[in-house]
Amino acid sequence: MKFNNETRVNQDETEDIGIITHYKGKPFTGIVFAAYENGFVARETEMLEGLRHGKETKYHDDDDYSINYFENDLKIGHDNHTYDKITNEVFPNEKYNDLEEILKKIEDKIKFLKIMDDVMVKQGYCKQNSESYYDTLSKEMIASLLRQKKFSENVYDQAEERSNKDNDNCERTIKFTDELKKYVKSHNDNAVIEVFPSNGSVWEEYIYRGTWNSKKFKMKASIPLKNADYQYDGSLSEFIEEIGNKKITELDDSNLNLELLGDSGGSWQVDEITWNPKLTKEEEEEVDVYNLVDFEMDYEEDEFIFDKGCIEEIKVTIEDKVFTLVK
Repeated sequence: MKFNNETRVNQDETEDIGIITHYKGKPFTGIVFAAYENGFVARETEMLEGLRHGKETKYHDDDDYSINYFENDLKIGHDNHTYDKITNEVFPNEKYNDLEEILKKIEDKIKFLKIMDDVMVKQGYCKQNSESYYDTLSKEMIASLLRQKKFSENVYDQAEERSNKDNDNCERTIKFTDELKKYVKSHNDNAVIEVFPSNGSVWEEYIYRGTWNSKKFKMKASIPLKNADYQYDGSLSEFIEEIGNKKITELDDSNLNLELLGDSGGSWQVDEITWNPKLTKEEEEEVDVYNLVDFEMDYEEDEFIFDKGCIEEIKVTIEDKVFTLVK
């Protein structure tokens, strides 16, 4: 966005009403800046209708800087310099030679940021990061390690191949969501969004409690669902926000609000059972765990467990048009 001098104001002249920044009584569009006591600029933020939207530059005391990018007041990314700083906080050494360990550290970093964001929301503050921010951060940290040549020779090619594949898959998701964005205004609430996992990759897990032979038990049982068909429970704009630029292999019920439409069933299996007090050897031989409960009726808790990367296809139907994202 481009602004003239009349749309640049000091933060002290603005007022926040809820999450909307106002200037002279109206939601502000332009650049808000904050200054240090010595008068030097500390931060410049592009705003659109009172929300952070565009580029934000923070100037630090050590003559360094960091850049954030926002959409609708949620952070979506950084510039390469800032990604390098974030990466070097996690990977301060010159070389790394275990790709799986590197990926685990990146995953832990993202989990920490999500937890902190959730804590801030619970304390009454606004959510800071979009869902797409975390996916982008993971990919950009790999790109930063490649750019800074922090991979040892034995894993460099493997990391580069992974990065290229991620970029290709992300481009497919971006093209998919770019098409869907054209219909948000006209079909936000009536688009039909179906999600198809691979056969047997979703498990319905149940918890049962009961008594046998005067001894209490807690049983965990599950059933792999055949031909499970899910529908996204939400609007088209919410769906676009939730998938961000994730690869289809990164999507499951943890980041999509899914509702089971139907399945072809499956066979029950008892995964775990604990007894209080423990069974004697004679009782262990006598008990038939599959006859302890009515699997269809007696459960106290149930949840769906998705295998990682199990979604094969997402189909969005808008009137007579069909848009698909496939693995």
